[in-house]
Amino acid sequence: MRRHRRIRRRSRFFSALGLLFVAAVGRAFGAEAIGAYSSGSPESAAAWLPDPAENLDEPERLAEPSGAARLRLVTSQGGAGAPGRRLWWGSRRIEGTLSLGEALLEGGVLVRAGSISVSGGSIALQDPGLVAEVAGVARRTRAVGATRGAGLRVAARPATGAACDVRGAAIGWNFPIGRLRVAGGTRRRGVGEALALEGRVRSLTLRAIQVRAGTRRESYGSVAIRRAGAEGPASVEAGAGPLGSFGRLGLDARQGRLEGAARYQIESWRDRPGSLDLEGAWTSRKVAARVRWRSWSGPATPRSALSAPEDDGRIEVDLRLGSGRQGGAGVWRVRVGSRPRQADGSGGERFVVGDWTVARERGRTLHFIAGRRDAQTENEWRRGRSAGSLLELEWGDRAAMTLSVEAVRAGAGGGSYGPGLDVAETGSLRARTRSGVRAAARGWLRIGSWRLGAAADDEDDGTEFDETTSRAPRAPRVTIWLAWSGGETAP
Repeated sequence: MRRHRRIRRRSRFFSALGLLFVAAVGRAFGAEAIGAYSSGSPESAAAWLPDPAENLDEPERLAEPSGAARLRLVTSQGGAGAPGRRLWWGSRRIEGTLSLGEALLEGGVLVRAGSISVSGGSIALQDPGLVAEVAGVARRTRAVGATRGAGLRVAARPATGAACDVRGAAIGWNFPIGRLRVAGGTRRRGVGEALALEGRVRSLTLRAIQVRAGTRRESYGSVAIRRAGAEGPASVEAGAGPLGSFGRLGLDARQGRLEGAARYQIESWRDRPGSLDLEGAWTSRKVAARVRWRSWSGPATPRSALSAPEDDGRIEVDLRLGSGRQGGAGVWRVRVGSRPRQADGSGGERFVVGDWTVARERGRTLHFIAGRRDAQTENEWRRGRSAGSLLELEWGDRAAMTLSVEAVRAGAGGGSYGPGLDVAETGSLRARTRSGVRAAARGWLRIGSWRLGAAADDEDDGTEFDETTSRAPRAPRVTIWLAWSGGETAP
């Protein structure tokens, strides 16, 4: 109990410091213009705080080392997730993956022969379009804009776990002005089997999907047009199925320091059939600002976990002051966001999370991190806050380590956001819903063309007197990985 009193006193201090941090950033930006942003821009990616893991299109990739490696082995144990082991290997002509979970063994393989690619086992369809999402074959995409899927030259890739769309086979043939592909097998994201056909000629794509569950058969089809121009790509897709008609329009634009992306989607059977997602940013070396808005898209009675988009009226503002590319001392990054409550009075959210680079020397960087989040229940707002520090150590291309410690005070049903030290270098934000102290570490060591790395995450569950931490204790989550670059410099 005494320890938690200390945490409360410290968290009040950190909350006050965090408010000063946000106010300073706001005054520094003043009336700076906010332009447009495309989520696919690599130059702008380093300017912002990472996204929460639950908002990513492929959160399972956070547990993997760099994709440049020819061979990757990952094993994880403890925490809230199930233990798992995954092996991935790849070259120009063949790649595959093998995963062992809780008594579940699955895997897939891809073979390329000239313009033909053949995949089998557990596979993920590449650029399947909105029709595959509506049919319950592919997961719902959250990325905004039309660049997603452009330039993909294989029908499907080997994938396991949550990344898998179909357990079956796919074959694709690429020719100078287009491609043909067919894929089929048991659906992972629904009951029954699915058969998907696609033909593309230049910018025109035709897709058809048939789903069978028992004696019931459902057919879906769409036509899509993609245009790639100097001012930015654009795409439109329209189709129909047993539920009704659907469509998606995506636009990207970039002009100087301004970037923008928009996506309008309509599904006629929903209570609110249309939804509009917008992103806009203005980025420079010293200052950057971004706005992301997701419109209301309330679902009809969902037929599966895929049929209910969750981006309901959310707005986020990202600000950066200082050189994000060099990461020098004095760089401020902050994100402020909100989401309206649902019809039952719950689901509302208001949050702020920030990162301040306190000091930087050669091979060493120290960050101050703080966050606050209010979550709405039927009758009240539940509050949570966190504060701590993050230390990054680098020894050239030989080794690196990141250490993080946070103090968290979370009311029942509330929480805060903080950095997650995933194996993936980009990382993510994680929800902190337990009071106590949270510590995490991630590091790697290069030996020739091999890299050995590990990541660990542990949280103190508080005491028996703390009503917000009455759930069962968690074991630390530990991930160990090994990667080989194929005789070249380790990735």
